[in-house]
Amino acid sequence: MKIFTLTNAARMLLLTAAAMFAVGLAGCQGDEGGGDLVGDWTPYSSSYGGETHYVDDDEYSTMILSFSASGKLEPMEFEKIGNVWVEASMGVGTYRVSGSKLYIKSPSGSESESVQYRVSGNYLTIIPGYGYEVTYKRINLAEFRRSLGTVYTNDPKLSSSASYDDLIWYSQDDENEHIEFYGTNVHGNGLYRYADDDDMSYYTNGNKLVLVSEDCDWDYDYDERHCTVSGTYQLTYKITGGGRDMQLSINGDIWLPAESNDYWGYSYKRPIRTDTGKGFFAPFAAPSGHSSR
Repeated sequence: MKIFTLTNAARMLLLTAAAMFAVGLAGCQGDEGGGDLVGDWTPYSSSYGGETHYVDDDEYSTMILSFSASGKLEPMEFEKIGNVWVEASMGVGTYRVSGSKLYIKSPSGSESESVQYRVSGNYLTIIPGYGYEVTYKRINLAEFRRSLGTVYTNDPKLSSSASYDDLIWYSQDDENEHIEFYGTNVHGNGLYRYADDDDMSYYTNGNKLVLVSEDCDWDYDYDERHCTVSGTYQLTYKITGGGRDMQLSINGDIWLPAESNDYWGYSYKRPIRTDTGKGFFAPFAAPSGHSSR
């Protein structure tokens, strides 16, 4: 089975679609879920102004949207890091449809702007407006996973929870040090405690947190990135508690949670949120960081 990644043009369109989901929407009624949406979908093409860009074939990474019959929506990223395949959830939200409109709620419960959608056979098209269309192709997720062999699944609690859509960790010893996990990417100056880089790939395996440095070069003729592993750092980690009491321990160092926007904003000294209705959940966004090759 071929694995897909996005061209730069397709990424721009998907990120535009994602921006539509950052705006809160209240008071909308409709049927829960959508039978024709149920299944797993991978990016196929994007269109704007009469031009269509097809997603390039790639053997290293892909993004999958999974719509469940119970109304759950989970965007997932699959990436080959060195010789290891890694699966990362981008958060589990909910969805519902009303006619041809699709509504999304983030993991923390914030409902977002609606978009038009249509399903034709094995193709799902999202229409965020302004002349953009993004099309996904239906796949069999179980067969896809089997085709990869052994796949490590990243711990979703490192990057989001019911209280934090966009989670960042800051050091208990020095609040100026931070670490942020997203998909298969981790970055932040706190990584210098454990490695020689502040922007890396990662995966989890039991209580092991494995950081991977990569040296990458772009092939601009084919819009591809070729990477080689330059360093691997194996750490131990544990997440305890929940809500305000949640803690992350890495090699014995204690890290505390905050919403990313709060950490970088004026509520820096009080990073724990009490309102959980303003999170950002972007199911139609292309994976970022080390996800494009």
